[in-house]
Amino acid sequence: MKLNADLVFAGLSEDLGATMSGPREPRLKLARPEFLEPDARTLEHDRVYVARADRLPNHPDVGRGAMLVCVGESSRTRHLAERCCVVSVRATASLHAVFNQVQHVFDRYDAWEEELREALDGTCDVQRMLEVSLPIFNRTLLLIDADFRIIGSTAPEGSKAFQAVRALDGTLSIDDVAQFLGAHDLSMSVAEPFVLDILDTCTLNTNLLDGDTYRGCLVIDCSRNTYRPCDKPLAAFLAATLLKAMRHLTYMGADVGSLRQSLQDLIEGTPLGTRALDSLEAASQGSSFACVRIRVPQSAETMPLGFIRSKVSHAFERCWTFEHHRSSVIAIVDVSSTCSEEGMKAYMGDALGHILESIDARAGVSDSFRQLTEARPYFLEATEAFENGIIFQPDQRIFCFQDYALHCLLANAPGELPLELYEPAGLRRLRDHDEHSGVSYLETLHAYLRNNQGATATAKELYLHRSTLLERLRRIEGLLGCDLGDSDTCLRLRLLMRADELRSEARGTRHAHPSGTIVQTPS
Repeated sequence: MKLNADLVFAGLSEDLGATMSGPREPRLKLARPEFLEPDARTLEHDRVYVARADRLPNHPDVGRGAMLVCVGESSRTRHLAERCCVVSVRATASLHAVFNQVQHVFDRYDAWEEELREALDGTCDVQRMLEVSLPIFNRTLLLIDADFRIIGSTAPEGSKAFQAVRALDGTLSIDDVAQFLGAHDLSMSVAEPFVLDILDTCTLNTNLLDGDTYRGCLVIDCSRNTYRPCDKPLAAFLAATLLKAMRHLTYMGADVGSLRQSLQDLIEGTPLGTRALDSLEAASQGSSFACVRIRVPQSAETMPLGFIRSKVSHAFERCWTFEHHRSSVIAIVDVSSTCSEEGMKAYMGDALGHILESIDARAGVSDSFRQLTEARPYFLEATEAFENGIIFQPDQRIFCFQDYALHCLLANAPGELPLELYEPAGLRRLRDHDEHSGVSYLETLHAYLRNNQGATATAKELYLHRSTLLERLRRIEGLLGCDLGDSDTCLRLRLLMRADELRSEARGTRHAHPSGTIVQTPS
């Protein structure tokens, strides 16, 4: 394994009285040591040399990243320190003993690299990788995945370090994590190791990035032992090995992971193979499901979707969650325990209410369904419920599809034609009449249709005598040019009037809540 000057220096025993000076390369590039001959003309790039101060060559060429471990000091060591890293040890030390110590430093890290390779080539056991790394760092190590769950740790569960990072594993509230993210501006795209204070605990963090994909983070507790610069390249080396292991492992279990991917593919319109469809059908037996879409608002953009997914997963006994378009969390939830569609809203409110309130989010909920292979249309239901809910009831957190089914039907039915083109000409004549009269024929017609063409109920609602209402209806029928006794005509008029009411409501609500829009083709 290649090392750097800081690691070599840190591995030398204290009784050598070593001091270090000169420029040094932080990356792990140094090969094993060799003796520097007095007649040498060059110190090669990224090589470690061991020599006595009184036998150094005169004015050698010095390659970039070279390191010299020198027994004793002289004017030549001070001159070389201007061009490379020089470690000086006490003059009475044995040259061969110093050389062996440097060799032992490399032996130690080679043994660590070999243990990591064995774990990687075997079962890809990340817990084992952390345990064999504990003597190298002499610090508590924790590994979290993209959903902010701890999947490996060398810390006892009661320790401060474990509790500090356990904040990302669901034991702290979303409020606490949101405050933490806001205070520290945690970035999951930082490639280099970085130091961060987590709940008053100093940690060295290394993101596991698979290209642009965040796979997790290696967290090293530095609260007891002072942080050392040489820890950064070692952390990066360990993180790279852990990432290789994580590429081969699915921590939710193979069945759960494959089902989740199949559901995500299904909802996004990707065709599934026979094996995936069979797995979904098998997982559906004896259960009922609902699709939930949680749209994360801009105010909560700093909250990682992986963390919100984890929170939602913990809220239900059985569900599959995934991200959608980097702005939503989709959950397919087993709702077999709910007794009815009427109880769905209360069930979802109990499970998700605090999560939604904490991040000021809202959720659309579909009707229940029995086959996971049918998830796609119910995802569209959840989307329609969300889009209409934020328009008509923006003060609510959870929107169920059945509460907005008519809204969706009327919004989507006209297609590309304006709603007015579906109106009979007589409806426009009623509007013209109302503009020049103190008696509203449209209001009378609304009431009549709303009361299912019942004259008695309509007269009572409008405080009219029944004969007065019947005479007015006769005039309305004449202006309309339609037979109000025809069921299809009444259905058409009622749908048109209800659509116009909803459009007016939407305009008024959208003015107060500009984020709301009705969509006809939800993504």
